[in-house]
Amino acid sequence: MPRLPQLSRTRAQDIARRVTRIDQAAQGGAVLAEHTTTYPNGRVVREVRYAAPDWRADAWYLERAYPAQWGRRKGVNLERTIQRLAEQVAAEATAAGTPLTADEVLDEAQALLDEVDRESDAGSA
Repeated sequence: MPRLPQLSRTRAQDIARRVTRIDQAAQGGAVLAEHTTTYPNGRVVREVRYAAPDWRADAWYLERAYPAQWGRRKGVNLERTIQRLAEQVAAEATAAGTPLTADEVLDEAQALLDEVDRESDAGSA
C-alpha cells in the first residue's frame, strides 16, 4: 500500500501541471522563439516572440469543468433535427395522400417507442 499515496500525489501534480499550462495558454506570453544578434560594433539585439492569449484554453476548461453551464448543447441540435425530420415525413405522407402534421408524426413515433419499451420490459421480466 505505500505506493498509493505516491501515485495520488503524482496524479495531483500532473493535473496541477496541466491546469497551469491551460491557464498560461489562456493568458498568452509563452516564449515561442528567441534570437540574439551581436553586431560587429558590439551592439546586441535580442528578439523574442511571445504567444498571444488564446481564449480557447479558457473555453475548453469551462466546458469541461462546468458542463451544465458551459458544455456543448447537443440536445438542442438533436431536437431541431428530430423536428425537421418529422416535418419531412409529414410532407411526404401528405404528398402520398395521407395528410399528417409533424406533431402527429412525433406522437406516432413516441407511441412506437413506448410499445418497444413495454415489450422489452415484458421480455426481461
